[in-house]
Amino acid sequence: MVLDDRLLRMLHDFRHGKAPSDFKILLRLLTMYRPPHLTNVSQLQRSGVDDDVLLSDLAANNLIGQDLEELAAMTDYRIILSHDSDECPYVKVDGGLFDNDYVLTCTIGAPRDKAHSHLKELFSCASSIVIHDKYLGVSWSSARALFDLLPAGRIGVFFTKKTNVSQARRSELKRDHPLWNIREDTRSSYADHHDRYILVDNRMEIVITSGIDYLFDVTKECTLIFRVKDR
Repeated sequence: MVLDDRLLRMLHDFRHGKAPSDFKILLRLLTMYRPPHLTNVSQLQRSGVDDDVLLSDLAANNLIGQDLEELAAMTDYRIILSHDSDECPYVKVDGGLFDNDYVLTCTIGAPRDKAHSHLKELFSCASSIVIHDKYLGVSWSSARALFDLLPAGRIGVFFTKKTNVSQARRSELKRDHPLWNIREDTRSSYADHHDRYILVDNRMEIVITSGIDYLFDVTKECTLIFRVKDR
């Protein structure tokens, strides 16, 4: 990736122990940043970064006078992290649409133990779990294993309006877990979402790009995205 001039200078100062002028932006930069970044002689000179060895190396590799868009076209992500712009290829580090989330991918044939263990850990101290999967009822024979990962103690289990779980199955869960409070969710905004979601304590959001049942079927591929809401 590429950094705009202001963020390049901020990262350089941080690496050299200088206090940031904007601590919030620095934190967002460090969250979004994935090394290494690409720069050139002109940008270092504009940004006041004095590094003779780096300047020499850049010049030797013909990284001299390209503009930021030209540099970005040489990178994998094709983005320029920016302090204030969100117009492509710029990505605003604070308040833009891009974010840097944790992703766990379960490939076909791969064991799901890591995914199950991490979900169980996230659920272990939760007071509420919201579940959205419009096909949960259809795939219940496999997807029901999700509830084995939830704690046995007092917890609110909320199904969104379009999560197709019959009253009989809810009663079955309640019988097996009498301390659970199983209800319909009326607060979250998942009703019209296509992807599957699990929301833990209204803070940790888990996006499942395929059905919840894929978490327990090694013949299928499954990806989970973990992100903190309202960071």
